[in-house]
This record gives sequence, structure tokens and C-alpha cells, in this order.
Amino acid sequence: MATIVQITDLHVHRDADGTLLGVPTWDSLDVALALLEREVPDWDRLVLTGDLAQDEERATYEALAARLGERTGRTLMIPGNHDDPSLMREVFGAAFDPGGARFAQVVDGWLLIGLDSHVDGKVSGQVCADQARWAQRQLDAHPGLPCVLFVHHPPVAIGTAWLDAMGLDEPEPVHDLVGRNRDRVRAVVCGHVHQDTR
Repeated sequence: MATIVQITDLHVHRDADGTLLGVPTWDSLDVALALLEREVPDWDRLVLTGDLAQDEERATYEALAARLGERTGRTLMIPGNHDDPSLMREVFGAAFDPGGARFAQVVDGWLLIGLDSHVDGKVSGQVCADQARWAQRQLDAHPGLPCVLFVHHPPVAIGTAWLDAMGLDEPEPVHDLVGRNRDRVRAVVCGHVHQDTR
């Protein structure tokens, strides 16, 4: 069985000493990567579910690629509201489907699908009907495989009012996709909210 690890909301900066709310984000990433290698050394894929770069600069994505090192080849990612999807594609092109800042990959009998919920200039996100149709085509191309769906913005309320106000706008395309494939979509994994919610 595949071992898939999610890390989300890195919020790293071009400046190696950059912080978010007083937290040195590069240090936090180093701790997470060390924990990954210590606790889950045989992982198959690392999925970064958005808000990778707090400052949306190419140099930040290049520094992240350098920090990931050889892990980059086994890393998938989607953008969050703080990201620049075009710069992510320039630096991490192999991590994305040719059609956008999203991915679909089969790993050890599981279909992993990552949706791009980034909307320029907005904190909340959106997954349009066209992208949901693309995801359905990925499911149709791999009949019978169980699926894990990744999206930065949660498509459901998490019960925290100020966070729910900036979640996924118009979540119906995602709800419909999951509803049509209820027997195959085993999990929807998100980021964005900076808290553990199940």
C-alpha cells in the first residue's frame, strides 16, 4: 500500500529568516522534513497542499526546490491563495498536469488527484466546473482505483466562522464530483486553515 504524506501551508519566504506571525517558517519546514525522514522513511509521495511561498517570488520556490532536494521527484503540489501558480509551474513543472497547476497520478494502486483552488487576488478559493470535469476524466481513465482528492481550500465548513468565510466559494463542483464517485473517493485532504480538523 502507498504511503502518502501531506505537508501544508509552508509560508516560506525568500528571506531565510522570514516569519509568519512570529514563526520562522523555514525552520518549521526543516523540522517537518526531519520528522518525515525519521518517522516515515519509506514514503512514496509527499503532497504539498498550498501556500508554499508567503511572498509569491520565484526565488522562494527555487529555494524550496533546493531544500526538498531529491525529494522533489516524489513530491506533488497544488497552489494555495498565497501562491503564484505560474511560478510554481516554472520551478516545479514535473509536479503538474499539462493543463494547469493540478495533478493526477497513480501510486501503488491509488489515484491521487490535486485540484487548483487558487483565485488571483482572493483569499477564498474556487474549483470551477471545468476542473471538476477534468478530475472526473482522471477517475474514468482509472476505473476501480480508490482515490484521494487534494485541494487547498476546504470544500466544507470546519466550524470556525472566520475561516469558513474564506474557504472554497461555490463548492458544488467538488461536492458533485465526490457524490458521483462516493465509492472511490476515500478522502478529501485540504490545507488553508492551519488547524487539524477531521
